[in-house]
Amino acid sequence: MLYRLVLWMCLVGFLPTLLVASTLTGTVTSVTKKPFSKAIVALSVSADATPLEVVELGSNGSFTLSTKHLGKYVLTFAAENHVPVVYEGFLLASDQTVPFAVSLGTNVKDKDLDYVKVVTDDMQGDFDKAISMERRSDGTYAVQVPVPDGKLAYQLLIRHTEPGYNTSEQRSCNGTMHSETEYDGGGDFRSLLRSRDSVVTLVFDPSKLPISGLAASVVITDKKAAEIDRLARETENILQTSSALVRSMESDVNKRADLMRNDVAPKAMILANKGVAREVGVIRELYAAQAVAMVGFVGTPTNVDTMQMARLGSILPYTSPVWSLAIQYLHGAMKNVGSERRFDRIVDSIASAGIVSKQDLARALYGTLLEADFEGRSSVAEAMYAKLMADYAETDEAQMAKKDYAPDRTIRPGNKLPDFSFASLDKPTETITPASLKGKWVLIDLWATWCGPCVAELPTITKAYEEFKSKNFTILSISLDRVPKSIEQFRESRFPMPWLHAFSFGIFSSEAAKVFEVTGIPKPILVSPDGTMVAVSKGLRGEGLLTTLRNTIK
Repeated sequence: MLYRLVLWMCLVGFLPTLLVASTLTGTVTSVTKKPFSKAIVALSVSADATPLEVVELGSNGSFTLSTKHLGKYVLTFAAENHVPVVYEGFLLASDQTVPFAVSLGTNVKDKDLDYVKVVTDDMQGDFDKAISMERRSDGTYAVQVPVPDGKLAYQLLIRHTEPGYNTSEQRSCNGTMHSETEYDGGGDFRSLLRSRDSVVTLVFDPSKLPISGLAASVVITDKKAAEIDRLARETENILQTSSALVRSMESDVNKRADLMRNDVAPKAMILANKGVAREVGVIRELYAAQAVAMVGFVGTPTNVDTMQMARLGSILPYTSPVWSLAIQYLHGAMKNVGSERRFDRIVDSIASAGIVSKQDLARALYGTLLEADFEGRSSVAEAMYAKLMADYAETDEAQMAKKDYAPDRTIRPGNKLPDFSFASLDKPTETITPASLKGKWVLIDLWATWCGPCVAELPTITKAYEEFKSKNFTILSISLDRVPKSIEQFRESRFPMPWLHAFSFGIFSSEAAKVFEVTGIPKPILVSPDGTMVAVSKGLRGEGLLTTLRNTIK
């Protein structure tokens, strides 16, 4: 009880966040040491998001951006005739100043190009429509292209043949024939050519471009700002690594518990000690976030110093921008302190602080829902579902939850198996339907050869088949692979899988995915001889499958 109390104190600390602008500043230069003709820096919240701000570099290559955004950010550094650099960083305090020294590499590395193609704006990014340019004897490239309405906006696609260079990689490049250039809003510049002619001979002369094989670089020049950036990346890496380890052992309860006790928990306490020892500020919060989130994986609080964890309560309020790195792991810690019933309130507080995106908050709620349902804590699962539907209905997570947990869903224990009709892979003239399966216990397994967790289940599924095949039991594996050939090759080289097989074209848009309300695989369904679904996923993974079958099939 003490453990739950003190960790709850740790997780529900509250300090108001006053959003004061942070500053991103620095200089951008060329590896050639020559000035840019035109260059910009763009700030956005993600690589595919519309920029919050775009500024042109000063005459000396300097830039300054002021923002109240907190959490992960993306800076795009782009200049004419240079390869854009995208840098992901972290603003985790509202008054940070992050100074950069950036150097950009050139688009062309030598004079030997495998090809040059023209991409015009009216192609709308469809590179398959790119027009190939012909190399001429003087080393230039040319092609005739239409000029709609007196203006041609274009970029070039080039690929190098330089030894040691990745010749499968093509990149965009600026043209050398233009009236002007402009930033395209997506990380590069486009060339603009004005002409009275409806068709022009477009010429590209690589010799007019700056040429260098030197690599680009991005350096944060302030020691403390660099440490915050390093720790933020380390935080993400630690959390992702711990999460992946736990997920890889989800079917082995003992191995997972041992990992938590002897590896994850001790590491968490080392991080907690580092956090407590540091001065007040974002660096301290980063260590605390690592410790708290790692404890979220610990099923048994062995090796966790509860008093030390309690001290973290004054370090990491749940309105801290640091949670933007770790929000998806918070539900695990909430489970351990027995406070998932209050989790929706905590999500509201984090949302009101404006630190974490709505999508990430939905992921946290969905993660809590999945774990609570898997462990049979139905009241918590119902509360998380209600919260998702009420406040996050437009998110992908809410839509997935609706398929798996909506009260009126079709695929649930107690309901009859829905109608379907799939051709047998082994006997194409035969059709597999609910009627053809009646009279037997059937394990329907939605799977694919490319799905690691699906393949990991096969040894246990094979054991189940061998143990119960003489007891009026069979298996129907329905593949969501891209092509049936993948299943044939897999069964020849990996697992024979000597039971019924069907294939449904379209992966997650397939008929099988629609009929069985699939949001992820593997998705096992146990069906009784009268066609009633008696279990869906829960109790049908790992060794739990054998236990369920032994308790059900007599």
